[in-house]
Amino acid sequence: MPEDPRKILVIKNCIMCHSAKLIAQNSMSKDAWQNIILYMQEKHNLRQLPPGDEQKIVSYLSQYFSPKVSHGIDGDLGPRAINPLP
Repeated sequence: MPEDPRKILVIKNCIMCHSAKLIAQNSMSKDAWQNIILYMQEKHNLRQLPPGDEQKIVSYLSQYFSPKVSHGIDGDLGPRAINPLP
C-alpha cells in the first residue's frame, strides 16, 4: 500500500478484517468506497468511525485504489512471487 500519512488509518480500521492485497485489488470511486464503509457498518457491525478519520480513509482509498489509478494486482505490496514452473 502506498506510503501516505492516511495509510495508518486504513491499517487500523480496514486491515484488521481485510488483507492489504484485497484492498489493492479493488478499484472504486470515492462514492463507492464511502458506500462500502456504510455497508460494512450496517451489515457487518463496523463501528462508527470519527468523521475526520472516515473522510481520510475514503480519500486515501480513492486516491490510490480508484479506476483512474493504474496499479498492478499487488499494488505496492512488494515483489510478486516467482513461479518456479516453466
